Amino acid sequence: MSEAAILPINFEILMSEDPDTLLERAYTARKLEVSLGDQILQQQDAFQRTEEYQAAKAKLEELEKEFEESVKTLNNRIDSLRNQQQEWLREATEADLREKVTPAGVFKIKQRSVRKIVPEKFWLKFGPERFTQVASIKLGDAEKIVSKVELEECVVREYQGSPSIEFVPGGMQK
Repeated sequence: MSEAAILPINFEILMSEDPDTLLERAYTARKLEVSLGDQILQQQDAFQRTEEYQAAKAKLEELEKEFEESVKTLNNRIDSLRNQQQEWLREATEADLREKVTPAGVFKIKQRSVRKIVPEKFWLKFGPERFTQVASIKLGDAEKIVSKVELEECVVREYQGSPSIEFVPGGMQK
């Protein structure tokens, strides 16, 4: 606690011209000087903190801009890689390349597929009687009536949705 805080400052004593109050006036003037000095130091400290805060705020704004630019750049790169991946997967599916075995593992294209009977092929292979027998049932049930091997010639596989790539580690094992 500073000396200025011990006794309150008596401003009236400073106005007095009474010679008996010289020491009190000197003491009061000293207290006022100390008090004003403390206030100046507090204001300087507050000003310095304000300057530091403004500098930190400016630096933060600069870092935020850099961060936003980095995020935007990374998002653009991600989009570019996604587009490139879809293009390569499309090219691979068009080339009927659905799996590749490497020393490190197996790359596989994953895509939902549906097997469907081609009615014309089935009609030609099995005739109208069998056609009417299996025309309205599921493929799995049709395989029970007609052998799966025989039915395979009349089935096509259609792929639906977007393809994705999968890697199964394990080398040349399949």
